[in-house]
Amino acid sequence: MKTCLFSRPCHPRIATGSILRSALPWALSFAMLLPSASVAGGNGVVDTLAATAPTTALAAQGRALYFGTQAFAAPARVAGARLPASAAACVSCHGALGAGAREGVQVAPDITQRGTGTPVNWLSAAMQGLTTGQRQLNASMPRYELTPVEQAALAAYAPLLGHVDDAVRGVTDIGIVLGVFVPGTTGSLAGELILQGVTQAFAQANLRGGVHGRQLSAMAVRTAEQAMSVFALVGSLNQDDSVDRLLATFRVPSLAALSLSRENLSARGWVAPLLPSLHEQAVFLLRALVAKSASLQCTPWLLDTVQLTRETDPAIGAVRRFTRVQDAVVAGRPQRLCLGLIAPEPSSAPLLRALEGDGTQVPLLLSLTAIGPSDNNLKSVIHWQVLPTPAAVAAHAGATGQSVWTSLGLVAGGAVVEALSRSGRRLQPEIALASLRELGGYAPLEGAALAWSRSSAHGWRPVLWTSSNHHAGTGHSEQSQGE
Repeated sequence: MKTCLFSRPCHPRIATGSILRSALPWALSFAMLLPSASVAGGNGVVDTLAATAPTTALAAQGRALYFGTQAFAAPARVAGARLPASAAACVSCHGALGAGAREGVQVAPDITQRGTGTPVNWLSAAMQGLTTGQRQLNASMPRYELTPVEQAALAAYAPLLGHVDDAVRGVTDIGIVLGVFVPGTTGSLAGELILQGVTQAFAQANLRGGVHGRQLSAMAVRTAEQAMSVFALVGSLNQDDSVDRLLATFRVPSLAALSLSRENLSARGWVAPLLPSLHEQAVFLLRALVAKSASLQCTPWLLDTVQLTRETDPAIGAVRRFTRVQDAVVAGRPQRLCLGLIAPEPSSAPLLRALEGDGTQVPLLLSLTAIGPSDNNLKSVIHWQVLPTPAAVAAHAGATGQSVWTSLGLVAGGAVVEALSRSGRRLQPEIALASLRELGGYAPLEGAALAWSRSSAHGWRPVLWTSSNHHAGTGHSEQSQGE
């Protein structure tokens, strides 16, 4: 009798197509901290507006406008064309430290006080496309229709951009505080084990002197207030979409997250997950099913009761796909059948019993470890499982006697240490996110190289693994090569 590849607790399994949402209570409490969308103000000049609200509050709003975590009241335009809100943020061109950048022949200048950055320059450039010397800026510079409050907010933030006084949550001269989300109910044990692994990774880094002279510390995040005190989350299990939106609102990146998303996440979002999405795993299973069925000369069937696959997926036309187990049970079967299962164990059992009872030859079974089944009752079957992690992670857990969650935490923490080291001493959340997504090819654990890139939001690709007698002894794995 095989056990789950991952020592308990296993990866969260999903039923009836919905992902475990263990973070919802935290997300709801986090929402209570959302700031009001409006700031008191009138039609006066910037100085008058500044007097109506604390400078720190205006600077915070200016920071949110600059980094795009708060949308401008009116859409920005380039050559008269309306820009999407995601492209209107100043950080998109001028960078997290305001130092500017070059893309092709276009140059975004340094707009800090070291360069051209003064409140007057900012407002003149943004609203009129003019320098303070009345020189016309390049047409690629967006034009903004700023409200008086937005003008005051950007004017308040201009002197802080790229300056040491632009405080970053969780960062001091001597340390960086990061958090691991530990749900209060479901998943709390896994969260605690992940925290142990992250702590191990940080301790190793601290023994080497820390990161740019700063010591790293990891704390359990159980409440909204605690989340607001850390620079970023690491290896977290937050799985609710609303959590992602709230993280973006407060500029709290979730680095090397260990949640399983149903669909691929955006490579520009505030959650950078380690694990491939369930859909990516399903497509990988589908391709493997078609390829192995051809070599074994059997007819490929796919039972997908969770409906992770779609009619538009590659190779879907080469298999017979069922979304209801009863349809597969009563269907006429070929003499040799290779079976792919994307179905929780209870729902797939009737089909497995039917196949065993009528003597259908089933030389191959493929399934997702994140969903099931972890075992089967079919004889002489090579059972391949699609893993969301490299097999080296489970091997490390076995060799060290730790839970696989602790090993995952160690990997997540190691990836974040490397990303922070590449980010430089003047940290901003956007810089850390970008650095993490440039770690493609870096291996925080031997045999577990990362696959992040500009086009891939997920740190690992799916892996095929089997412990069947066909590969007795050490097991056998095959890595997805991506698109």
